[in-house]
Amino acid sequence: MDLITTPAFIFCLCTVVCIVLCHAIWRWRENRNNERVTPGFKLLRGPGESLQRQIAAIDDKLFSWLLNILGLPLIMLASTAGAYLLSGKTAFDGFVAILIQYVLPLVFIWTLYSTICLLRLLSKRRNLYLGYFGERIVSENLDPLRAKGACVFHDVPVSAEQGRVNIDHVVICPAGVFAIETKTRRKGPVREGRADGKIIYDGAQLAYPWGEDTFGISQAANNALWLEKTIAKTGNPNVPVHAILTFPGWRIELADSAANSVVCVLTPAQIPLHLETLPPKLTANQVKQLAQHLETLCRDVEF
Repeated sequence: MDLITTPAFIFCLCTVVCIVLCHAIWRWRENRNNERVTPGFKLLRGPGESLQRQIAAIDDKLFSWLLNILGLPLIMLASTAGAYLLSGKTAFDGFVAILIQYVLPLVFIWTLYSTICLLRLLSKRRNLYLGYFGERIVSENLDPLRAKGACVFHDVPVSAEQGRVNIDHVVICPAGVFAIETKTRRKGPVREGRADGKIIYDGAQLAYPWGEDTFGISQAANNALWLEKTIAKTGNPNVPVHAILTFPGWRIELADSAANSVVCVLTPAQIPLHLETLPPKLTANQVKQLAQHLETLCRDVEF
């Protein structure tokens, strides 16, 4: 049997060429620098902007891994067939023997490795999207505050000294400045005596249905402290920043000891109600000035 005339070999060869061309064209389009709008045109960050960028980066990696999983086995098959033909051999049985002994084990190892990498990427993407969706929930609950004179910013970038982090939401209103940290957590097992879907906050730790931890408390406090120092550098040294930690999809119960806590823990729906009950501390001019500073930090989204 003449191997090069078989439909299987021709199909593999054509598929390899198509995959390589598609990958090359896609990479070329991704790396082009002429797909830009007018320089200097920047948008404000939206809710979950950093998470959305990470999700987009993972989507690119997923596409590359899929191409590699599909393309490499076919490339190995076509290369083996080509080498076999160049050696002057045309017996189909000998080609199959080479495939079974050498090529298929390598293809299996590569496919297994690629599948593990894909599953890890998909798991990471799933967690990132959960966080992104939670920030969207909080954003929708904060939007009505704009009609009452508040300025709302999302995904405020934090300086390098804090690491690569951001403040999920910042509200500037007559009641003050509030740094809001969003934590979207899946519900786990429920211990005996605990209520499902409820978090109890005592001012020091968070009691979940399955146990206790301090997840998010320190981050919320540190973000508020950083923002307070940043605001002080703009000529407003006496403007405190209040830390709020919120959990979309959960009910919150506050113990009496949580009243004096540095970090306030609320549901997304409770945040606007909480801010409306506080007495005014900032003038309209201060709100405007602080909002202008935050806008310079958040207006960095380019095409």
